[in-house]
Amino acid sequence: MFYFPLIEWVESLKAKKVKFDINLEYINSSSVKNLLEMLKTLDANKYIKEIDINWFYEEGDDDTLEIGQIFEEFSQRLRFMYHEYAEVA
Repeated sequence: MFYFPLIEWVESLKAKKVKFDINLEYINSSSVKNLLEMLKTLDANKYIKEIDINWFYEEGDDDTLEIGQIFEEFSQRLRFMYHEYAEVA
């Protein structure tokens, strides 16, 4: 499982400030579930005081933008910044 080591790492992280860049070309329902679990674990980490999430999505990909916005609603401390980029040909 791709996300399991990431979730474990986030759980044990002891940094005061964390910045995550999330740029997914494709995201399926299984990835949504696991990514949400990772972000919830990050949000619950008591050692981290500031958590910034840079959420990248392709121009016109409203579904990926909406997924980021839903993740933000589930968090208490995660600060999301949304970055739209031009479609790569």
